Amino acid sequence: MPIRHFLDGHRLVVETTRLMVFAHSLITIVTGVVLFFASETVAAAQTTDCKSIADSLERLRCYDGQSGSPAPAASQPAPRPASPAAPVEDPFIAKAKARVKQQLRDADSARFQDVKVKMVGGKKGICGQVNAKNSTGGMTGFLPFTYDGEYATIMVFNAGAGNPTSMGGDILGVTLNRRLEAHDRFCK
Repeated sequence: MPIRHFLDGHRLVVETTRLMVFAHSLITIVTGVVLFFASETVAAAQTTDCKSIADSLERLRCYDGQSGSPAPAASQPAPRPASPAAPVEDPFIAKAKARVKQQLRDADSARFQDVKVKMVGGKKGICGQVNAKNSTGGMTGFLPFTYDGEYATIMVFNAGAGNPTSMGGDILGVTLNRRLEAHDRFCK
């Protein structure tokens, strides 16, 4: 085969390749333009169609779709309302509970009820009841407690195994008078 035929054939291959690349580019551009105008047409059609939808829920979904946000699916449950925030405990009450827990054998077991803030003689105090585990692991039942802003006292009637505090009978006996006075001042 002469060189001239070879070169002519080579030029033909190169020119054919260039034409194919050009055609591919042209098809890509035309496809993009067609898709752009098609989406504009659909959006315009949706604008006018929403008004003509009889079902109010479907009409709302149509308008939601136009705003760019996806319409909620019919099978999705409605979002749950946020649960109300837990009430913030009065810092004075929180401090009283912390002081009472310091005296217990098992502070994590403490359960409080009937906690009330009182003013007596210009002094703020707390009266309430606490239930906690004793030395045998059982719950003692609710016992009265007081807090005067400085000291917490628990009215313990059983210095033995039923005692929920970490204090022995000797200390309970010595402090009983102070405990009774605090209880009478804030709880009666």
